[in-house]
Amino acid sequence: MNGDVRFLFITTAPVNDPALGYALEAADYAGPPLPFPSFLRLDKPLHENLARNSLAQLSDVSFAAVLRRLIAAEIPRFTALQYAPRPFEPGVSPIPAAGKVLDAAEPQLMVEAALDGWLTTRRFNDAFEDRLARFLASSVSST
Repeated sequence: MNGDVRFLFITTAPVNDPALGYALEAADYAGPPLPFPSFLRLDKPLHENLARNSLAQLSDVSFAAVLRRLIAAEIPRFTALQYAPRPFEPGVSPIPAAGKVLDAAEPQLMVEAALDGWLTTRRFNDAFEDRLARFLASSVSST
């Protein structure tokens, strides 16, 4: 991919937490898959100097999915730092006019929407309209 080299930690030990990793399928590889069950670890970056040998290469589509998961894994850490409660200092601390309060879910969904390339509507709006229709006991809703 554009000459970039990325080394990913792959193990045979199952990963049960999707935030930490996931199982690789045969379709994830650009060439022949590994001959044993393999799990990609998102929480264990592998530095170039630790890589012993290359056993397989992911397809571009699968590598994009890995990058998406790596981005998603960092959002809670960013959110905890960026939106942590801070002591109020009169005359210094901003008071948002809209009373904005964000928790970990909002930035996660904003980044997902941006990575989808849909900044207006699409899957999030579709899900909202479906839930609204159920709430209103209607067969359809449109926003």
